[in-house]
Amino acid sequence: IPVGVIAVDREAVIQSVNRAQELLSQVKGAEVVGRPVMEVFESREGDAPVLDALAQVLGGGEAQDLTLNNVRCAFTNEPRLRYRVRLAPLRDLKGDVDGAVILQEDLSDTARLEAQLLRSEKLSSLGVLAGGVAHEINNPLTTVLGYAKLLLEGRGADDKDRPALELVADEARRVQEIVRNLLDFSRQEPGEVGPISLEELLERTLSLVAPDLRKRQVV
Repeated sequence: IPVGVIAVDREAVIQSVNRAQELLSQVKGAEVVGRPVMEVFESREGDAPVLDALAQVLGGGEAQDLTLNNVRCAFTNEPRLRYRVRLAPLRDLKGDVDGAVILQEDLSDTARLEAQLLRSEKLSSLGVLAGGVAHEINNPLTTVLGYAKLLLEGRGADDKDRPALELVADEARRVQEIVRNLLDFSRQEPGEVGPISLEELLERTLSLVAPDLRKRQVV
């Protein structure tokens, strides 16, 4: 089985270790069988909770369940994002506690998947938020651009206010393009397959990241 298993007697002396636990602990079963758990695995950061629970199982006969996060996995020096340990008593024919079995499962992959899912949900929420903000920006932006064009009408090329008004109109159009890209990004629609201009795609992408590039002095 893929779950690590260590069986100990009532004195916490190791009786058997399965292959999964050998890989997890990076030890050979033949070298640790017959030795006390505390001698093989010192009470360190990851081992201490498990060894404390083992003492309770051997002393009281009650099973113990542990789920530990972001600590060194018990019985090995390698860190784990998450692992689960179940300790259960082994009883003799009279029902007395005769030892214990330690089951250990590495849940790091599950923890990573949960973190990825959480990040995906945050990105999805960010997309919805970006779409809403873009709509709110687009309305006053249209007014700004409209009035800039209105003020430009009838002004000659030598009008002293024309350069400033042209700058306002150009910057408003640039912001509109950024808003349109945000709306395209946040739109929850199935993708379409078809030809596209790589030049246009790169220009639209660069327009989204241009402020950050300028801040980082990337030309």
